[in-house]
Amino acid sequence: MTVKKSILTMEGKKNIALNVRAGVLGKEAVDIRPLGAQGLCSYDPGFNNTAGCESAITYIVLVAT
Repeated sequence: MTVKKSILTMEGKKNIALNVRAGVLGKEAVDIRPLGAQGLCSYDPGFNNTAGCESAITYIVLVAT
């Protein structure tokens, strides 16, 4: 599987390197696991662009807007 690199730059935070992988349905997928080490999480309000999976250890964090 080909892996590309992307850098997320945010004011007040260190640059975060993210891997971008080829997706199975044509779209590329960004591996956002490094966000947690910087105290960040992702936000997809309509679950429109998030890959879901089943896990016995997953928990869901709700963010009030």
